[in-house]
Amino acid sequence: LFRQSTVDTQTTEDANVISSGSGSYDEEDEESSKQATISVAEIPTLRSLYQSRRLLQRDQSFAPNDAYNQMISFCHYDLTRLRVDAIVNNAPANFKATPTPNSLHHAIFKAGGSGLRKEARSKARVKVGQAELTHGHALPSSWVIHAAAPTYTGSKGVGQFNILSECYRSVLKMAATYELKTIAFPCLGTGGCNF
Repeated sequence: LFRQSTVDTQTTEDANVISSGSGSYDEEDEESSKQATISVAEIPTLRSLYQSRRLLQRDQSFAPNDAYNQMISFCHYDLTRLRVDAIVNNAPANFKATPTPNSLHHAIFKAGGSGLRKEARSKARVKVGQAELTHGHALPSSWVIHAAAPTYTGSKGVGQFNILSECYRSVLKMAATYELKTIAFPCLGTGGCNF
């Protein structure tokens, strides 16, 4: 999670890492398994995790950047239950494609409802490495930034990592353009993209 802020409002006592197993997105289990919606204030920053010693800096080859550590948070939680300005969707380049069941893309479309699906499908195809913005619709986040991540194949070499890096840059550029202050990123390129 990235937050644009220079003040760390959490104390070390408040620094609780939120963790849970993956949620079920089946219709019959949806209500019983749905996690509570949480806001940025409930997610500890890296600074508070370091101060509480819940996170240790093992690699001492670089100095920690306190300014970044006050802006970046880490948690393991259902992305569709975060109240942030935008969540990032690991999407295909063609938004008209039907999401693969049990994928993050599928979970976001399901939680966002028919309005999100309709708006996303109205968007033009984007190049791999680029991003597109839609409203959050039924999600607690106001926006969804859809990043078209590449699919990793060993024979294509390092260029794929450059395209994956471009996904992150495209999302951050879009967030800056629309003045989005809090963005929740999944690990782009994992799962079906094989990174």
